[in-house]
Amino acid sequence: MIRWGQRSVEGIAIEAMNASQFTFYSTGSRFLGTAKKNSDRDFFSLNCPDVITFLNFMEFEKVEPSTNPSYSRDPSISSVWKRGKVDIMLVNEPELREKMQLILKESKLAYLYKDCSLDKKMVDSIVWRAAWQLIKAGKEDAK
Repeated sequence: MIRWGQRSVEGIAIEAMNASQFTFYSTGSRFLGTAKKNSDRDFFSLNCPDVITFLNFMEFEKVEPSTNPSYSRDPSISSVWKRGKVDIMLVNEPELREKMQLILKESKLAYLYKDCSLDKKMVDSIVWRAAWQLIKAGKEDAK
């Protein structure tokens, strides 16, 4: 069992992720530049047994994607793991997801609805799902 002591759960988790052999990609509102002061920290990584073993060792808990509408409607996510305010999504094609989020960031699409009255999680899920479908379609066309 890991003793967290006085340091923040988030800080320790992120330090361990940085020190690990695995690639964890920043994502979500902090990556897109739309985070608020109390926003959580979102990452994604390759869905594989070694990453799952690492997350278990770091005392992340696997959560049901249905607990967050952004996750439940995203076909690229295999599972979601949580520790404090750190969420890690495991995906089967992290390189495609990275391309997708870079397109979303560069297009500034997230800024269009950042402060609107719509349910942000619902709009997020629609945008991410559409972007994933476009990326997958492009990949299929390139074959």
